[in-house]
Amino acid sequence: MQVYKEEMRSVLQKIFRTKSLESVTSDTNLRRCLGIVDLVVIGLGGIMGSGIYVMTGITAKEQAGQSV
Repeated sequence: MQVYKEEMRSVLQKIFRTKSLESVTSDTNLRRCLGIVDLVVIGLGGIMGSGIYVMTGITAKEQAGQSV
């Protein structure tokens, strides 16, 4: 039972490990170039895209029936 607890603790530590902010931002030469308009457009595109998939699913259910 003790071995199981230690192994579980090790697995959980590996799953929930984090990096410090300094180590993440210091080793890159990339700059942030997305503005608020870009982020809003990306969000709207995601919402509209998921809506299209939902509508096709509803239409397939109502029109095609059990064969799909």
